Amino acid sequence: MKSGSRLAYVMALGLLLTGCADDPQTLLAKARQAYAAHDFKAAQINLANVLKAQPGDPAALELHARIALATGDGAAAKASLTAMGPANRPADFALLLGESALLREQPREALAAVAQDRSAEGARIRALAALLLDDEAGAAREFAAGETATGANARLLADYARFRMHQGDTAGAAVLAARALKADPGSLDAQLVDARLAVAGGDLGRALGVYDALTKSWPGNLAVLSGKAAVLGDLGRIKEMQDVLAVAANAGAGAPDTMTMVCRRRAEAIAITAPTTAIS
Repeated sequence: MKSGSRLAYVMALGLLLTGCADDPQTLLAKARQAYAAHDFKAAQINLANVLKAQPGDPAALELHARIALATGDGAAAKASLTAMGPANRPADFALLLGESALLREQPREALAAVAQDRSAEGARIRALAALLLDDEAGAAREFAAGETATGANARLLADYARFRMHQGDTAGAAVLAARALKADPGSLDAQLVDARLAVAGGDLGRALGVYDALTKSWPGNLAVLSGKAAVLGDLGRIKEMQDVLAVAANAGAGAPDTMTMVCRRRAEAIAITAPTTAIS
């Protein structure tokens, strides 16, 4: 190929590749599809390019906040939420802000965010904030209020089930978990608490089946991977456990459920203030 022809070919190829580059709206659509499929890494990559081109796009900021919450990054979620103008805020803005405060371990900020919200989700956030404030009685009241609130959802019921498990009420937790699964069979929270109850009941095979299914529908989720690894360890399948832990170490595409995070933080706080206290 002559040098002139080669140059023309390279220029034409460059123009073709440039023309094939996705525009921000196409990238946003791809990010939404990846988010719906729980592929948060792909969603983040596409969304980063959208925000680079359109930093203040309200739809992109909202999706960025939701992805940040799904991956446990409360600080990033708050940054995107506060960057949105009041006219562009989604209907569940207060709930998103409250969830971001929980992830940042700011219970009073969470309570302020959802102070006027009477939904089941608002009650769930207040219950978790109460736990961070070491107010189990307050948490119990909020969970009970959320259970009877209009629109009681799988997430509220699943977190209430976890709370009852931490109190030692496995039977009550099982009833709530069953209701959560009935409300939304595809709920991650409902399925996670179902797996934990199976482990508590000694049915490791059923628990592993739940985790196996979740690794397909929620790739890279740390709560799923850590739960599966624990069950494999209990079954003595050490090599498989190590393989799952290796995936978890490189995942970064999902966060532990908020209830588990809250209980872990409480346990750490109790351990620091009272080292001899037994933590279950």
